[in-house]
Amino acid sequence: MASPLTTAIATCWIETGIADQILASIRSETGLRRRYLTDALPAEYVKSSEFCFHAWISASPSIDRHRIVDWARGYSLGAMASDRFCVGVEPPDAFRLCLGGAASSEQAKAATVALSELILGK
Repeated sequence: MASPLTTAIATCWIETGIADQILASIRSETGLRRRYLTDALPAEYVKSSEFCFHAWISASPSIDRHRIVDWARGYSLGAMASDRFCVGVEPPDAFRLCLGGAASSEQAKAATVALSELILGK
């Protein structure tokens, strides 16, 4: 059974339009963070969808995907090497990046710029 309090809150949000406002805000922030990433890295490095909280990033041949995943923790970015998603096949040299990990837009922008510098060797 769903919690009565949670159900009441959700019903109120839907009936008053707050749920739509929250969804629009989340989509706006997600789009902004995705633009930071796509502005920072060339298109061939990034695979993501418009409202997706995650992106698949190809690692540079000069830097190991596991090293990038470890590095990302220092920027409050959630990242996971492709190994975790592959069973019985050789994993691609890539990692999954969580765009929602940074606490603010500014932190997300700084993190994506630093990530591009790491991957592209700038």
